Amino acid sequence: MPSSIDWRVGPTGEERLATETRPTVLPQKRVGWPWKLLLAGFYGAALLGAAAFGFQVGRIQDARDANLAGIENQLRIETVAWSSGDRELFESTLDPSAAATAELLEEFSASGPAELRYEVLGIEYTPPDLAHVRVRVVWGAAGTGSTRDETRTYRRLGRSWLRSDPR
Repeated sequence: MPSSIDWRVGPTGEERLATETRPTVLPQKRVGWPWKLLLAGFYGAALLGAAAFGFQVGRIQDARDANLAGIENQLRIETVAWSSGDRELFESTLDPSAAATAELLEEFSASGPAELRYEVLGIEYTPPDLAHVRVRVVWGAAGTGSTRDETRTYRRLGRSWLRSDPR
């Protein structure tokens, strides 16, 4: 049983009927399977590109973390060398081809054992094998010693990062 509703629009007492509106149905375009296949290919390529990009970013971050861990390890070895006065251990943290190696060894031998620690403040990698590291050196007990900020250059030799000359 069909029913209809009349809408009266306007001020009270005005007796006009609203015009009947019908939605316009647009004709549907049928998209063929080649277009759908092409669109699916574009979506697939975009997803593969995003996955490859994310994978590469993750690999770069892992490499940076591993390099930072290697440099921090060298700083820990240097800390042990300073606290024990072990010249050979200190020398193992230095690049043997660096011009400053002899000067650093003289400074180490002249000062004797010292209590110090290092804090890495920042790092900048210079391809292919150099890293410029901002380091805070703290002498003495925590909170009571003196500090000095240095910028050091480390060079990757094999699997180790050794203190080198700035380039």
